[in-house]
Amino acid sequence: MSHGLVTDQRISRDQLLTYREQPVAVIGAASAEGVAVLRLLVALGFSRVTVHDQRDRDVLRKAFRTTHGAYSRVEQDAIWTELKPLLADGRFGSEYLAELSYAHLVVLPQGWYLDEENRAGIVAGVGPDAHVTSMVELYFALHRGPIAAITGTNGKSTTVGLAEHLLDIGGVAHRSAGNERSNRQFLPEIDDVPSGTWALLETSNRQLLQLERSPQVAAITALTPDHLQEHDGFAGYRDTKARLFVHQGAQDVAIANADDAAALEIAERSPAAGAGRLVRCGIGPQPAPSVTWLDGVLIAEGVPRAQDAAAPRGHGQAQVQVIATAADLRMPGAHNQRNAAVAVALALACGADPQRLAEGLRTYEGKALRLERLEEIDGVEVWSDLKSTTPEATVAALDALAENARVAAGGRVWLVAGGVDKGLDYAPLAAAMLARGVQAFAVPGTATDALEVALGALDGGARHLERVSGLEAALGRGFECAASGDIVIVSPAAAGFWTRELQGGSSLRSLVRRRAQVPKEALDR
Repeated sequence: MSHGLVTDQRISRDQLLTYREQPVAVIGAASAEGVAVLRLLVALGFSRVTVHDQRDRDVLRKAFRTTHGAYSRVEQDAIWTELKPLLADGRFGSEYLAELSYAHLVVLPQGWYLDEENRAGIVAGVGPDAHVTSMVELYFALHRGPIAAITGTNGKSTTVGLAEHLLDIGGVAHRSAGNERSNRQFLPEIDDVPSGTWALLETSNRQLLQLERSPQVAAITALTPDHLQEHDGFAGYRDTKARLFVHQGAQDVAIANADDAAALEIAERSPAAGAGRLVRCGIGPQPAPSVTWLDGVLIAEGVPRAQDAAAPRGHGQAQVQVIATAADLRMPGAHNQRNAAVAVALALACGADPQRLAEGLRTYEGKALRLERLEEIDGVEVWSDLKSTTPEATVAALDALAENARVAAGGRVWLVAGGVDKGLDYAPLAAAMLARGVQAFAVPGTATDALEVALGALDGGARHLERVSGLEAALGRGFECAASGDIVIVSPAAAGFWTRELQGGSSLRSLVRRRAQVPKEALDR
């Protein structure tokens, strides 16, 4: 889907270097992507780079700290000092897009088109002969080794984190770049990465709109409706995700959660699938090549190696291999079993030692903000699932908690949710809440409206939702209502929760601890 600029943003290393003495515009001075690109251009000797940012100059440093939480304060200060000369002549605030036609090369962040005024200014301002590119395209252009990439509506961050850990344990040299503020980008030092090292990338739908290439190993975790307004519906969203696969070659490897029909259909579009190199993952039997859970045992059969992978270790690829048992996986829930199968398939395709992967599963505790147990206070466990921004993801979290020993022993689950609706169906979440006796405390937003309507359509559903003024009030109600043995989980099922309720940087853990210090009889009602 085009948003008004050419969609093919491919660029080669040699082509990029021709712009070293030409005017270059980078949109986004404080974002994780913009800073990574700026630092790369500085490292490559670019001399005519201009920074454009919608923020006013005096708030840039604060925004930079928020978007670079993966770095220590000392590292942040060093990076900021490195960028200061570029920022001195940047264009900021309301006039930041007043003039773009000077630039021969323009580097855009993902999601540049989301704000209509921003989109219109960029489309109108970029010169007709300018080359437009992006951070993700620069990774593909400059990395001197094979690339593995993961996408999906839900589970991609968890799967990338686990895959990174499995590559470590399995003896595969790699560098990784996630799609979150908690991740470091290795783009600035990409020329220092030894040739042949794998790059492991987490790719969002917005990044895929900027990409006309596919990696040697491409994987998809799940596909459910999301970001529909950006893509003119589910078909557009699905086709955007498919861009990760469609440019693969017959010697590449495609991987899919085969329990998700939409995800499997996308992977089947890969030329690798036509060459018999589509690895099906999931729970239950699948035709080889596959990585599947059978009676609590993770089995790999016939997983092909990517053409650029190291020589196979251990058993031959055609042999059935026992990878691990369910007891080895520390992350709860069937959805995490599927994520683990995808991560194992990717690690094997990259040449990991299959005999080391059980150790990798045993020693990986999961991603922060995704089904993370924060605290136990007065017998009540508090869990963070802030990464669940769709109803389907929150349903998966509730399903996982149903297997928790507390819930199995009769403990209740109290849900904190709400935020901005992305045009999604809340009926499945309403049904899951009713079936499991889950009570929600919902913060203001259109998603809360949608969930309330969905619950109201079910007999007795309306009483399962209580509106509250915000996150602190929701936590207060949770602590007030929960008894010892219960679980309070923050799982928004919507967009905007982080920005609106945590102001982009506050700690949920600190809020929980502060709220827990209030005597129960004094909690907000």
